[in-house]
Amino acid sequence: MNMPESDSLVGTELDEFRPLRILGRGGMGVVYEAEDLKLGRKVALKVLRPDLAEGGHARERFQREIDLAVAIEHPYVVPVYGAGFARQHFYIAMRLIGGQDLDKVLARHGRLDERRALRILGQVASALHAVHLKGLVHRDVKPHNVLLWSVDNEEEHALLTDFGIAKALDDTLNLTGGVIGTSAYMAPEVCQHESASPASDQYSLACMAYELLAGLPPFRGGTAEVRRAQVEQPPTPLIEQAPQVSASVAAAIDRALRKQPEHRYPDIKTFVNAATGAEESFQRSERIDRVIKAASRPEDAVGALVTDFGLSEETVSHLTDLEETEVIRLRRQRARDALVGRPQR
Repeated sequence: MNMPESDSLVGTELDEFRPLRILGRGGMGVVYEAEDLKLGRKVALKVLRPDLAEGGHARERFQREIDLAVAIEHPYVVPVYGAGFARQHFYIAMRLIGGQDLDKVLARHGRLDERRALRILGQVASALHAVHLKGLVHRDVKPHNVLLWSVDNEEEHALLTDFGIAKALDDTLNLTGGVIGTSAYMAPEVCQHESASPASDQYSLACMAYELLAGLPPFRGGTAEVRRAQVEQPPTPLIEQAPQVSASVAAAIDRALRKQPEHRYPDIKTFVNAATGAEESFQRSERIDRVIKAASRPEDAVGALVTDFGLSEETVSHLTDLEETEVIRLRRQRARDALVGRPQR
């Protein structure tokens, strides 16, 4: 069964969502900019190919996995608002992020300078750390699933997306002889049809970090060829592919690319701690997450992010999922409270 014609859903309704225009296409379906008719906001609506999940049990499994994704709240994870099934289509509603995915940035720039690459690595690692603390696994970490907001600017930040979709599809399709994922970033154990784990996400993140710094992933070629290489061949040491990279960073990434999960780092946090530069970005991301979660009032979070972290109102809007006009209002309210001596809680 094929995906309907490109404009067949535009202007129609899927439950409380109305697709407005196509944002992109992929092997799983089409992503639309859509209107949330219930809440009056714009969302990114991923509509999956109808053949990906047919039958009631498939829908139940898919919904269960996406419900887990909804539970992940982190400023560097694209919020998933919900999912459903309507008119023979699974759909997933996510926050609409302006910007580009990391895959497109790499295609335009090639390898990134070390400072920028490590900033992105630290931010994505912080997101994965939050996922793993929930006892969950992403399973499809790759540049295409990292969205960059404020591209090429100092306040550029990365957001991990498509969390939960790979496992949902894997379970739903009950594939024989195959797995959902992208071979260039797939851990050896996953290539061999073993269960994915946080160590598998670490390996995928290391593949992505290698590409950020070297301009190409550790293994290249056709799908079968790359999966075989992931299992059987050691990657070229990063320092040989990218001699400009700091030795400690190259060594950290090489260790995270080891074939056996137990030979990698114990967790994502330990991995980035070994990659000097990524650790700073990781810790900053963690502090931002704590500020947002600890704030008893929205204006407290806004005030701390602007004052303590020097972030622009536009960036705070993206990190908190508040409208920029609301961020400005809350910041002004906090300033007025300070002027009249109202206690800051």
